Amino acid sequence: MLSRSLRDALRRVQWEFAKTESGRRLIALTESTPVEERRSPRGRPIRWVRGEPAVILVDRDRAKRLSLLDFEIAFFRARWLALANLPIDLADAEWAARQAVLEYALDKAAVDSAFSEELRKATGLARRTLAARSRDREYAREQGESADALFPGQRPKSTLEALAFDLTLVSEDFQTLYESLKAEGDPRVAELDAVDDFLTLHGSRLGEVEFKAGGRVAAVAGRRYAGPVARAALFVEDETRLAELRERLGPYRGVGGETLLARVNQWLRDTP
Repeated sequence: MLSRSLRDALRRVQWEFAKTESGRRLIALTESTPVEERRSPRGRPIRWVRGEPAVILVDRDRAKRLSLLDFEIAFFRARWLALANLPIDLADAEWAARQAVLEYALDKAAVDSAFSEELRKATGLARRTLAARSRDREYAREQGESADALFPGQRPKSTLEALAFDLTLVSEDFQTLYESLKAEGDPRVAELDAVDDFLTLHGSRLGEVEFKAGGRVAAVAGRRYAGPVARAALFVEDETRLAELRERLGPYRGVGGETLLARVNQWLRDTP
């Protein structure tokens, strides 16, 4: 049984989702996804848990301290990942989920004038911050110093500011957004392209893979690879399962990415 406070929060978020096309679509596709409430002091306060079916887990103590927007965006992310329900951890899942969140944020801004105003203000700040960091990076490079840590730099903690930050990064380069997300995630998680490349080279020799250095390194055919990439390849095994994973992630780097980029650029043109 969910607590009264969580039931109230879920009703409010459901109402917010219902205002937008992307929110309504997610509601329809995840209507039967179970939500469980328990004390879970580690990890995100709202997260998905892999399974059949996938479950959304809400930490009863920390969730109470979230603002409505914090809860709304975290719950959207969790529902999207539960819908994908990938059988293994991949960096691509976070990238695709974040693009879905940004799409939802733009949808929300189109129908919620108060949120739109707040997001525009935050976007203006993000643009100025990232422009200053870009100048610092260029200056450091001119001085022959290592400058990669300067741009895009640390991601904001605030949900609103993080949305604005990521919208601005999308206009710069999707890869910059991906690297920014990866920097705050688990560095041991494999990328699907790397798994694909590994299978192309060694798909017929998976039985020869040997793990070294406590599993951090994999060796096969006299070559060295990151352990997580090899483990993911051993799970995937062939092109059929690889295609299934790509289907679950959706066209986030194809049509989906192009559509989002066009919307973000329009949003930035309209934001002083």
